[in-house]
Amino acid sequence: MDSIEKIFTDIHIFKDESKLFPEYVPSSLPHREEQIKLLATYLSGLLIPSSYAFYRVICYGPTGTGKTAVNKYFGKLIQNEAKKKGINLYYVHVNCHIERTYFMIVKKIVEGLFPQIPKKGFSPQQLLEELLKYMEEEDIKILLCLDESDYLIRTEPDILYSLTRLTEKEASKNRISLVLILRDITLLYKLEESTLSTLQKNLIRFDPYTSAQLYTILKERCEEAFMPDTVGDETIQMISKIVGVDNNGKGDARFALEILWKAAKIAISSGEKKLTPEHVRKALSETYPSLNLEIINSLDKHEKILLKALAIALKEIKQSQINMGKLNKYYKLVCEEASEKPLKYTQLWTYLQRLKNKNLINIEVKNLKRGRSGLISIDIPAEIIIKNIKI
Repeated sequence: MDSIEKIFTDIHIFKDESKLFPEYVPSSLPHREEQIKLLATYLSGLLIPSSYAFYRVICYGPTGTGKTAVNKYFGKLIQNEAKKKGINLYYVHVNCHIERTYFMIVKKIVEGLFPQIPKKGFSPQQLLEELLKYMEEEDIKILLCLDESDYLIRTEPDILYSLTRLTEKEASKNRISLVLILRDITLLYKLEESTLSTLQKNLIRFDPYTSAQLYTILKERCEEAFMPDTVGDETIQMISKIVGVDNNGKGDARFALEILWKAAKIAISSGEKKLTPEHVRKALSETYPSLNLEIINSLDKHEKILLKALAIALKEIKQSQINMGKLNKYYKLVCEEASEKPLKYTQLWTYLQRLKNKNLINIEVKNLKRGRSGLISIDIPAEIIIKNIKI
C-alpha cells in the first residue's frame, strides 16, 4: 500500500490536469482566429436589438480540429457582447449524440436557461410553444449550437427540418438561430431540398492541424496543466510530429492532448517527475483516437464479426482499403470460427452502414465504368481491434 499512497501524496507533475480534457475551453485558441472571425461576421446581426432574422452557420471538419471549442468560446464572447448592449441573448450547446430527439433538444434549452417553464406533461410541440411564448414575453434570443449534427442527419433528419421552420410557428419574430457542427459536410446532401436550401449557407471549414500548429497548442496547454519544467520541448515536438497532418498524422488536437495526458500518468506511475519521449512511446502503445471500448462492447455479434474480419483483412493484405468482395471472404472465415451462419451479401452492406454511423469504419464510394464500388477502411490500428473484440 505504501506505493499507492506515494502516488496520492507525491503527484508533482500536474498543476491542473483538467486543462488537457476535451471539455476545457482555453482563453485563447491558436490557429482558429479566422474561424472565430467568420462566426462573428455571419452572426453579428444577433447583436442588433431590432434584428430577428434566422441566422445559420455550418462548421465542418474532422474530429479534433477545434469545432466544439471554437463555438463554445464564441458563444461566451457573443453572449457577453449582447449583455453589454442590453440584449437578452443566450448561447446553448447541445450534443446531438446525447440529446437524440426533438423533445430532448427543446428540453435541454428549457432546463439550462428557463427552469421556470414546466417540463412535465407537455408534448414536444407544446413545450416548444411554451418556450417560444416565454422568449417573446422576455424579448430573448437564442443561438443554438447542435454539435455532432451528423447523428441527426443520419437518423433524425426531420428534427433539422422542424428547427429550420421555427419562424413559421412563431407569431411574430424569429428568436432561435442555428450553428451546426458536422464532421462530414457531404451528409447535407442527404437532406430534403427544402431543408438543404435553408442550411446551405455560411460554411466554415476546420482543417486538421499541422505539426507546427499542434506544437503551439500543446505548448500553451502544458503551461496551464503542468508544473514548471515538467514537460520538455523535445516531448512536445515529438507528439506534434506524430499527430500533425503534414507528417501523415490525423491532425487531431484532441488525440495529441490525450497522448500528453496519458504520458504524464505513465510517468507518475513510474515514480518520475518529468515527461520524456519514452513515456510518449508507451502512451502511444496504449492510446488511439476513436477507439471506444464501450461502443465496441455494445455491438451485436455480427457487427463484431464484421469489424474483426475487416481488421484481419486489412492487416493481411497490407492495404488501406478493401472492397466488399474481398471483405466478404474474410467475413465468412470469421463466421466459421465463431460457429455463426454468415449473413447474405446484401445484408452486409446494412451492417457496414451501422458501423459507419458509430464512427468505427469509413466507407468511400467510387464511381467506376461498370457502376459504383464501396471501399472500406478503418482509422484504428487493426491489431487493436482484433485484440479488443471478443466474440
